[in-house]
Amino acid sequence: QSRSLLETQSDRPKYLSKMNSDKTLFNYNQVESSSEHVFLTEGPIDSFFLRNSVAVAGIQERSKNTLTTTQQQQLDKLFLTQSVWVLDSQWRDTASLRKSEILLKSGQCVFLWPKDIGKRFKDINDLCVFFKINEVKQDYILKNTYCGLKGIVKLKQIK
Repeated sequence: QSRSLLETQSDRPKYLSKMNSDKTLFNYNQVESSSEHVFLTEGPIDSFFLRNSVAVAGIQERSKNTLTTTQQQQLDKLFLTQSVWVLDSQWRDTASLRKSEILLKSGQCVFLWPKDIGKRFKDINDLCVFFKINEVKQDYILKNTYCGLKGIVKLKQIK
């Protein structure tokens, strides 16, 4: 997959993928299978800033099937105890807000952006560039991760 990096290329697609191919997990080879968590980001660039993360390269906003068959098979091979979705900020991205609700209702765990940070930054990449940091600590992500009903209630506070 290729991605446009410059905003001046608005006449071109943001992402280009090989036709008729199943998407795989980006950064899969960097995941430590002995780790307790794997973090799933939307964009490949976001996955560079969060240890033990992979990118799905976009989400289907309204679909319950977030991963392709190949991506699910790759994830299953990691033998991790818990997957945590780290989507774009629900405060700034309505697609992410809707997808977070679908994921939480299906029993998944989702990082919910705290209001002060979520209103300022679009995604992990945006946050790291602004603060000139190489990594968002896993503790911060886990502290703001919710699963199931507790997550759905917390998500309702985002407007």
